[in-house]
Amino acid sequence: MSKPDLPIDEIYDLLRHHFADATPPQQLSEWEESQAFRSTANRGKLVIRINRDTAGFEKDRFAFQHFAGARLPIPEVFAIGRTTTGLGYCISKQLPGTTLQDTPPTALTRLRLQTSFVLRMIATSDINAISGCGPFDGSGTASFPSWHAYLLHRLEQFNAALELDTSRIRRSIARGAIGGARWFQNWCPDARQLIHGDFGSNNVLARRKRITGVIDWESAMIGDCLYDLSNIGFWSTELACMAAQW
Repeated sequence: MSKPDLPIDEIYDLLRHHFADATPPQQLSEWEESQAFRSTANRGKLVIRINRDTAGFEKDRFAFQHFAGARLPIPEVFAIGRTTTGLGYCISKQLPGTTLQDTPPTALTRLRLQTSFVLRMIATSDINAISGCGPFDGSGTASFPSWHAYLLHRLEQFNAALELDTSRIRRSIARGAIGGARWFQNWCPDARQLIHGDFGSNNVLARRKRITGVIDWESAMIGDCLYDLSNIGFWSTELACMAAQW
């Protein structure tokens, strides 16, 4: 999905529609699929994001409403809507701090205990408002009856994609990996815990020695919280900020 390119004057109009005293938007480091700008209004510092869909924004609002607290800082969502051309937008509170990816290596080391604590807060969150397992939507509905059922579904997706690969060697290696994953799946706990789905890097904010924000809940799921740890481990060979957490 290509990133939208909404003109800045239209973004300013959206801000002033909800906050008459909003200041002109200033561009932020952007997500892969979203435009992102900051502004200030009577509600404080704001972030406005533009995407082609609102599904991820709805999950951000759900996460704030059900999981946010002093020990798990999630930005408040003030408004979600669509432009006249059908693009989705979200206006939320801007939390202090910089992303882990932009944090100096020496500071990352001091944040290890904090990131571990926040991961525990995510995993032990009250999920009574969510039904099912696997990815859930903005209403808190997940479509799989168990974590095992979701894992099996993902394996079937990988298998289907594998059949389209033209390389016999890659198909052979991948089939072996899928076979091992099927065996390992039987030993995975059939857990029901909150999973962020993309914890770390650009989705965690820090200031001094503490975590100040956990953002972008688009990939959130219900299942085994070890998924978040596995994601950190997967990226630890590519990103210094992930290696510091690992």
